[in-house]
Amino acid sequence: MIRAVKPIYGYGWTDGFKHIPEPAPFKIKAEELADGTITGHIVSVSDPDLNEAVIEASPRHASRDFHYNCSIRYQDGRVITGYCLIS
Repeated sequence: MIRAVKPIYGYGWTDGFKHIPEPAPFKIKAEELADGTITGHIVSVSDPDLNEAVIEASPRHASRDFHYNCSIRYQDGRVITGYCLIS
């Protein structure tokens, strides 16, 4: 399924060493697991480096309110983390 992702600032995005700007909104081809985790690939984005990156998003709240902790792994192995709104 194709889903829209809007990264939100929250406490900021990081690459594990420093804060980085949150990515622009993008779309993912993903599946939702029974525990609410969403996994898939980025398929539509304005930043070509993110194209085909792997995303894993876990629900931030028990109520599953569309807010997720997001981890994005680039093709070159870099990983960034932050918060996302996934509809």
